[in-house]
Amino acid sequence: MATSRYFQAAHDVIVKTLDQSLTGQLDNFSSIASQLGKYGISIYILWYAYTTIVGKQKTAVQDFLWNLCRFWLILVFVKNMGGWLDSATQAIDGLKETFAGGDPWKWVDELWEKVQQVAAYLMSKDTSKYVKTDGAIASLLTYAGGIIALLLTSIVYLAAEVTIKILTITAPLFIICLSFGFLRQMFNSWLQLIFSSCFIFLFCGLAIKRE
Repeated sequence: MATSRYFQAAHDVIVKTLDQSLTGQLDNFSSIASQLGKYGISIYILWYAYTTIVGKQKTAVQDFLWNLCRFWLILVFVKNMGGWLDSATQAIDGLKETFAGGDPWKWVDELWEKVQQVAAYLMSKDTSKYVKTDGAIASLLTYAGGIIALLLTSIVYLAAEVTIKILTITAPLFIICLSFGFLRQMFNSWLQLIFSSCFIFLFCGLAIKRE
């Protein structure tokens, strides 16, 4: 039996459509985050100057220079200077592929092929001479269970992949959150969502991978 590529082909079409709809969005979010960062730095400088004048800063120069360097480093990623943001997004994709351990959609197609083989095997075991009722029922139940499992797996995989793509596209907005202490939890939550989605590929792969 030739290996089916139905799920791989469907995945390619969906991802291609999604990529087309997201074209240019990374630069758009990068520009928005860059503007927010500039406004934030301006406000920070004014606030820091005020607290220094009223004597609330004990190590004013050192802290000020350190925070400016930190802001600059964050803006390097946000504005994609030297391709640092591209490297970060590629690292996220690489992390997903590492956790997946291969092409998960190929495994889904292989699982569908195995379902067909099992259904055909059960049908062949029915020795009825006329109407193979038992074999037909067994095959039907095999197909039903297989289709449900494949659909659920595909939905989980696709949801995880779409989540990673959306989080990657919006990366500049969450990276800029590192500039401000009260927003750092948003960056942590963003990073946790990425790892959670990657772990989905890992655990689903363990469940359906055929070796």
